[in-house]
Amino acid sequence: MLRLFNYHEQIFNQLRHNNEVTQGERLAHEFNDAYEQLERVSSLARMYYDLSDDLINSSISMASHRLNSIMKVLTIITAIFAPLSFLAGLYGMNFDIMPELHLEYGYYGLLSVMITVAISLLAIFRIKRWL
Repeated sequence: MLRLFNYHEQIFNQLRHNNEVTQGERLAHEFNDAYEQLERVSSLARMYYDLSDDLINSSISMASHRLNSIMKVLTIITAIFAPLSFLAGLYGMNFDIMPELHLEYGYYGLLSVMITVAISLLAIFRIKRWL
């Protein structure tokens, strides 16, 4: 609509300055009125275009903010469970050479290390105010 009204505004501006078309004072007045109305409508269309652009940009910004908060939570979960998965995978390989497998409290020792890693990562994230 903005392009359409700008186009008509330019046409009526040229017509109102053309002396061959606007020979009578009444016709010149009507061209001038039409030009002013088209100028108002064109400025309104420009204003609505700017408002809709601002609304679209704010909507994109809000969606980006939500996505960033979701990605932060997923990153924190990954950062906590990646070392735990490594330890579980390392001690789940069923090798007899691992000295910790033959200890009486090896299982509880690994669990305590995994809990310590998880709690220390949560504490670090709380200190850095990521949680």
